[in-house]
Amino acid sequence: MSLEDSKTRVNESRAARMKEERALLSPEDKDALIRKFHPDYKKEAYRTIQIGPNQGEQTVHELANLLEGKSPIASEAISLSPQHQVDLLIIGGGARGRQRRSRRRRRGPASSLRPSCGSAIRIR
Repeated sequence: MSLEDSKTRVNESRAARMKEERALLSPEDKDALIRKFHPDYKKEAYRTIQIGPNQGEQTVHELANLLEGKSPIASEAISLSPQHQVDLLIIGGGARGRQRRSRRRRRGPASSLRPSCGSAIRIR
């Protein structure tokens, strides 16, 4: 059946369907349906987080795997030694960061703005 056929069928049966009485579900019946089909009520969808600040809490498998997963960043690729010598390092390029940079520039000492994209702008 094509989409157009389906639309025609729905439009033709609308008047009859509008006259039909539908039985409403009781709160107990609604609860039973939710418990049967909603993912939040499926025990097998959850597991305990094994490590980290959320250790011992229950969450869905996908989130637990993500929280416990191995970092894609190789630790040897991270250098903790400073690469810039500045009096003030502003991280982010939002309005507040630019405002602080402008005030600091007027005072004189070197400052550096590190925008979110990762490139540094040095101000003297």
